[in-house]
Amino acid sequence: MWNMEVVYFSKKKQKHDPFLNAIKNAAPKRQVSAYTRIDEFKKRLAERQGRKLLAVIIAVNEETLIDIYFAQYLLAGISSILVLPDDEKHTVALGCRIGPKHTFPIDTDMGGFTSTVAKILEEGSIHSEGKAANF
Repeated sequence: MWNMEVVYFSKKKQKHDPFLNAIKNAAPKRQVSAYTRIDEFKKRLAERQGRKLLAVIIAVNEETLIDIYFAQYLLAGISSILVLPDDEKHTVALGCRIGPKHTFPIDTDMGGFTSTVAKILEEGSIHSEGKAANF
């Protein structure tokens, strides 16, 4: 089994973040690093030094999605999940350009999100067999 670390990014600080809680429930013994600043998140991705990472990105608004778009080169070779702020055509199109293996809407069913995280961590990589959300 891979020793995959989870790197989590959301600009929105919440005391009880449902996505971060879902990740911790799916991976209670995994290292989870959470970031709220894009520069710190980008630095962590750049310094991965060959480690297997799962990047979970919560784009709470279009501005965050654009920030991630301009940092997409750092996601090359990293398993990733992107949560989109809405289901508007331009948002979904930009999200697809970023190239995550899995996408979810911000109001997603947390059970499906949690099981996807667990499966990725169990397998050590993402297999995109029908896991992308339909918008």
